[in-house]
Amino acid sequence: MIYLSDLIGKGEVIDRVHDLDKSINFLKMILFLSFIVFARLINPSIFQWLYRQVLSIDANRDYNAENPEKYVLSISMLLIFSVMSVGVFLAQQGAYNDFSNPVLVNMLVTLFFFTVFLVLVNVLQTALFRIGNVLNRHFIDLLSYLFIVGAGAFVALLAKWFLNEGIAGILQSAVIVFLVLFFLFRMLRLMVKGSLIFGQNVILIFFYLCAAEISPFLIVGKLLINLV
Repeated sequence: MIYLSDLIGKGEVIDRVHDLDKSINFLKMILFLSFIVFARLINPSIFQWLYRQVLSIDANRDYNAENPEKYVLSISMLLIFSVMSVGVFLAQQGAYNDFSNPVLVNMLVTLFFFTVFLVLVNVLQTALFRIGNVLNRHFIDLLSYLFIVGAGAFVALLAKWFLNEGIAGILQSAVIVFLVLFFLFRMLRLMVKGSLIFGQNVILIFFYLCAAEISPFLIVGKLLINLV
């Protein structure tokens, strides 16, 4: 007598966890990219405009004539992309993994640090240089760098999700080196041409950069190194 179990077998457990993880990571990638797409749809010239602000400080009158307020919504979308990318990257690295929802916790931590940077920059600019316009050229330059940080985290995430461990490690190291070099380039550029924005001498600009950007980034970097 042949039993049905003999025909269909006892069945084997098929491990599909890895494929499911890849599918979820693919959906995360699409979600992250959607904010960049929305930013581009709202202001088609947003990336060209940010590119000009990052690489050039000259001609403040041209900056004001371009009405920077019209880019606020697009910049907000790019900042959301950055917060999500950095937050998920920290969760993947193991920062704050003791909490029940490490991704959400790391996104909130990232949002807190980003907010501290932006508020600190505006307060010191108002106190030291009497700059009343929130969307001044240096503030946009800082927003652009935070977006680049998020883009770097996104690239590192894609490498971790879809490439083998060796290549992902090399790419992640390359991203970190690029972000550090670009940050140093920003500091040097602001020291050389910062007087065009702030109208002050180099010494005061140096103290401002130490208080508003260099020290906070070093402190946050040290905290994250201890956590990961």
